[in-house]
Parts: sequence; structure tokens; C-alpha cells
Amino acid sequence: MVTGDLGSDAGALRRARVLLGLVVLAVGLHLVLGDKPWGEDGMAAAFDERGSGDWLATKNYVVTWSYWAACGTGLVAMVLLLTAPLWTRRAAGRPGPPALSLPDPRGIPRWLLVAIAAAMLAHAVLGLPRLSHSFWGDEAYAARTSIAGIPSFKDDHWRDPKLKWRETFHFYRKPNNHVPFGILARLSNETWAILTEPSERLRNEVAVRLPAFAAGLLAIAGAALLVLRLGHPGSAAAAAWLLALHPWLLRYSTEARGYSLLLALIPALWLATLRVLRTGTWPAWILFAACQTLVLWTYPAALFILAVTNLALLGLLFRGRRHEATRLREQLARYAVALTLSATAFLQVMAPNLAQFWSYVQTQQRGEVSMALARDLLAHLVVGVPWGRAGPGPARVDFQDLAAAHPVLMQATLWLVLAFALAGLLRLLRGGDARVGVAAALTLPLPLTWLQAWALGSHVYVWYMIFALPSLVVLAAIGTTWTTRWIGHPGVRRGLTTTLVVALLLGFSVATGPASRILRRAPIQPMRGSVEATRPTLDPGDPRNEAILTATIYEGSQYYDPRCLHVEDREHLFRLMERADAEGIPFFVVYGREGLARRRRPELVEIVQREDLFAKVTTLEGFFSHLSRHVFRYRPGSAAGATATRAGG
Repeated sequence: MVTGDLGSDAGALRRARVLLGLVVLAVGLHLVLGDKPWGEDGMAAAFDERGSGDWLATKNYVVTWSYWAACGTGLVAMVLLLTAPLWTRRAAGRPGPPALSLPDPRGIPRWLLVAIAAAMLAHAVLGLPRLSHSFWGDEAYAARTSIAGIPSFKDDHWRDPKLKWRETFHFYRKPNNHVPFGILARLSNETWAILTEPSERLRNEVAVRLPAFAAGLLAIAGAALLVLRLGHPGSAAAAAWLLALHPWLLRYSTEARGYSLLLALIPALWLATLRVLRTGTWPAWILFAACQTLVLWTYPAALFILAVTNLALLGLLFRGRRHEATRLREQLARYAVALTLSATAFLQVMAPNLAQFWSYVQTQQRGEVSMALARDLLAHLVVGVPWGRAGPGPARVDFQDLAAAHPVLMQATLWLVLAFALAGLLRLLRGGDARVGVAAALTLPLPLTWLQAWALGSHVYVWYMIFALPSLVVLAAIGTTWTTRWIGHPGVRRGLTTTLVVALLLGFSVATGPASRILRRAPIQPMRGSVEATRPTLDPGDPRNEAILTATIYEGSQYYDPRCLHVEDREHLFRLMERADAEGIPFFVVYGREGLARRRRPELVEIVQREDLFAKVTTLEGFFSHLSRHVFRYRPGSAAGATATRAGG
């Protein structure tokens, strides 16, 4: 084993002191000049005023938890500043390659660039029609609370949305705010407003979704680049096209959520990990730390991805520098600093959000992970649709329906993708140190997340585990080109491999075609359409909208219709009916999620569906049946003859 002392690095020490000094200064100014947790805007004062069981304003969480997080950040920065002469030291000489079987970081072949660009273009063409679709519930909630806001009525006229930036960074009453995406979406939306100067208070779904769309395209390139950096250029093109054609990516790259950003950041994290192992330079470590922070900031449920990646990285550091004790100490010091910076940055930006999330968790019912969820996840990962028609709202297309119509194609697609993924995993495990580490990072987070949900009884939706999609695609692509390794003649092997990949992609495109077509044709939940069925324009300030009354009994569309009222109870509904009669204006009732509405507000659903009181205007189908929207119009004068119903009879 080569040993020796670490020498000082004056340049690194100077840069570290300057940067950490600036952090300490900024934190100090915030602690001295900023609001204090014990002040009138802190959580303690707000609890005294409202009661501990109530939700507080976002500002209360920000004032309190940003202050305490800043205390921690300042302490960490001071410790790093004082110890900088130790962790900035470096081993003598230029670092040699680690004793690992790392793939050669060669450039990207021109043909592969063309293949990746073509895959990205194909995905863009598939996704463009969806960008202008109506938001569905989760999108509308995020847009209303943390991205765009909604117009407000004040001083006898409607005002444009005025959403404070702290809502974008820290509104977290539900974990729907994927913050880095929300920041990008808000910047995109406000840029659109500046460039177009819209005369009406209209919603622009394209502007809000554009960052997700760009992230989806980057996810395709990232998956291909990761496969290339693992030493499989032929498989890289297959990875790009498999992901480009996948309906699950198609949905979330055209949806105002942060999932496509997560799918772009995961390959970036693994690429940064490989770069750290190869070079060990400070820029590589800072990039690794930044990727970790962004992944967790975007999606805290990705914690197991970071845990497995860090354990694999540590193991590879020890193995790769086992004969260089000095270089190992240098790299471990840099790893410790990078991890500390990443964790500190995450806690600083997310402390107010995590405090709200804890309150949210306390209100949630326990759930269970089941075989039905496992089948659903499998179908989503392979072909991007649910497994079957079980659950609260069957989809308009599912795997069992497709398998009944095309049994050979769908079964072959399912089992071939899984078989190729298994072959890809075996290929990585046989490929040596670094590939084994990446294999662990690709495969272990999903079962660990599943076990955690099972142990805690967490309520889990299938899309919570979408982070496994790049893993399946990467493994399947690598496995596809490994199955022809037994052919000795290089030309024959390349020809057969190309034929196999093209056949797989053609079959995959046919198998996933129905889901992609439905996604492009109709919105997940037609919220905007249900408002357009009741109003001539989406501008709440339009004078024509003043003479129209709208209300909802369950899951309204306030993002598109800020004038929409929430019906509190039976008596309130009848008062609205009387108001429509007195003012001589049309009165519409709009609601969604009919199953939940019937369970939670059965008396209101019964009244609205009475043909002598309301006429059905339309039912707009969603991608899932429970996301359909129902629109009814009050029959003028009918409330007067329904006194028994009004009394509860």
C-alpha cells in the first residue's frame, strides 16, 4: 500500500475560505436582520392566535424553520471554515486512475447523437398535443397554490394573481409542490405573461408545463448517456428510444409536476458518481453534491436512491484506492464535505416544507401495499398503463384489456422487457466494480421503498415509484444487446443485434400505442372543459360571467373558475337556487370524483341528479373514470316546489 502525507492546496483553501466566509456572512445577516421565530410572524404566536390544530400561513413556517435551519447552516459553515486546512489538503502528484474496472469515458459517436436526437424529437412530437390539455386536480392545485395563483376579487374588481415567491418555495400543506420544478414553471409562466401581455386573466397550461417537457427530453438523453458511460454504446440508442416511446414518460413530461425533472436528475446523479470515481476532483464532488440536493429537493421520497448510491460510492472508493492510503484519505475528506454541503443545503431550503409535511402525515390514513399495487406498478413500468380495472377509477385503457385484444403482443412485450432487464442486470454484475455499484443503485431503491411502505403502512400511489422507470429502461437496453454475445463473427453479431433492437422497439411502440393515443387525445381530467361548459370565457372579470352562477359539491375547478362557490350543505344549495331565481341568472353545479362525492356528500349528489331540479348538461370523460367531470344546470323555479327535499325529507 502506498502511503504518505497530504499536502496543502493553497488555491483550494483560499476558495473554500472565501465561499464559506460569504455563507457565514449571509447567515449572520439573516439571523440578525430577519424575522425571529419568537416574533409575531413565528409559529408560536400563530398557534396562540389560531390554535395548535389549525394550519398556519406559509410565512409562519418560513419565519420559524428558516431561522433554525440558518442556525444549523451557520454552524456547519463555521466548522468547515475552521477545518478547511484539513479537508482541502491533497495527495502529492497527479491522481492516477483508481483500481476499478471503470468504463472508458470515450466521446459520443455521431450515429448515437443522431439516434438520441431522433428519439427526443419523436417524444416531442408525441407530447406536443398534450401540452395544451386541461390541468387535472394535482396540477391545478400546484398551479393555484405555488406556481401561478388565481385572480382575486378586491375593491369591486378582479385582480391578477399576486403569489408571493415564498409560496413557490415553501407551500407544502400537501407534498404536491415539487419545488425546483415549481420555480422553473413559475419563471416560464411569468416570462410568457411578459412576452404576450395577455389582456385577459387566462390560464396557459403550455407555459407552466414547458419545464416538465424540457426535463422529459433531458431524461431521454440522460438515460442514453448513462448507458454509454457504462460502456454500451449500442444499448444507449435502445435506452433513448424505449424511454421516448414510454407512455409513463409521455404523461409526466407533459404534466405540471416534477416527476420528469426527477427522471432527468437520476441519470445525472449516477453520471456524476461515475465522474467522481474517475477523477475525484473538487468540481466532480461539487457536481455530485448538487445532484443529490436537487434529487431530494425535487422528490424527498427518492431518499433510498441517495442512500444506495452513497453506500455504493463509499464501497467503490475504498476498493479503488485500497493501495493508495493517502489518496483514499483525500477522497474520503472530499466525500464528507460534499455530503455535508448537500445535506445542509437541503435542510436549509426544505425545513419549512418538512414541518408542514409532518403535519400532513398526521392527518393521513394508513394504507397497504398489496399484490394489486405490485401488478399495477409492473404494468406501468413496462407499458405505462394500469394492470386492470380494479380500484376507484378504471382507466380508459389497461394491460388486461390490451392483452385480451392482442394476447401474443402484450405478453411478449411484458416478458421480453423483464427478461432483457434481468439480462442487463446480470451483464452489469459481471462487468466489474463500478458497474456492480451502478447495478445496486439501479435495482435496490424500489424494493427498499416498497419495504418501507409496507412496514409503516404508508398510503402509496403507483406514481410514487416512477423513479424506477429509468432503471428498467437502462437495464432492458443493456440486456437487449447482450443476448447476441455468443455470435463470434462481429458483422453478423452487429446485424443481429440491430435487428433485435429494432424489432423490440417496433413491438414496444405497437404495444404502447393505444395508451399514447388516448393520452394525446384527451386530458387526464377535463377541468377546463367543465368550466367552458358553463361560462363563455375563462376570464373571471368578463362582464358576461357576472350573470352566471357556478358552484361545486365536490372537487371544484377554482383554478379555471375563481367565481365557483363551494356548496356547504343542503340549505346552502337551495339558497343558491333561490338566488338564481331571484336574479334570473343560470346556475350550474359542477363536480368530479363521483364515487367519493356519493360517499362523502350523498344528499347533495342526490339533489343535483334529480331531474325535476337539475338538467344534465354533460359528462366529460377523464383518462380514469373517477376523474370524469359532471355538469348540471338548475331548472329555474323548481326550488319552490321542493320544500320537502330542502327540509331533508
